[in-house]
Amino acid sequence: MTFATASGGPASMVGFDPARSFTPVQAIGRANGLVNVGGFTASLLVMAFIGIVLDPVEPGGMDAYALDDYKLAMAVQYPFWIFGIVQIVRYRRRGLDHLRRVHPGAVEGLRAGRPFVHPGIGSEGV
Repeated sequence: MTFATASGGPASMVGFDPARSFTPVQAIGRANGLVNVGGFTASLLVMAFIGIVLDPVEPGGMDAYALDDYKLAMAVQYPFWIFGIVQIVRYRRRGLDHLRRVHPGAVEGLRAGRPFVHPGIGSEGV
């Protein structure tokens, strides 16, 4: 559980990468907002579902919960993680297809280690 919690921060940043990399500069704020709201909503839903699972498992309340009750309730996170991973992979593929179509040679350059700066974003720091 410690590993999952510790990897949550860096893993959530992966969701911002396609939003920042494949969005025109005039829409980057909206894209970042959507990623933020999506992660926040998923977190709230997970917390709610954990409570929904715990309540009927042990009606006696907090003092009556056993370790197995918590394990069952925490398993609610897995579908959310799987959905998130599937969406990141899906949109990464769409972004790479877009790069191949609109900027020929960009993907090959990235694979060779050359940076690609989307036109309109600027080349500062590259």
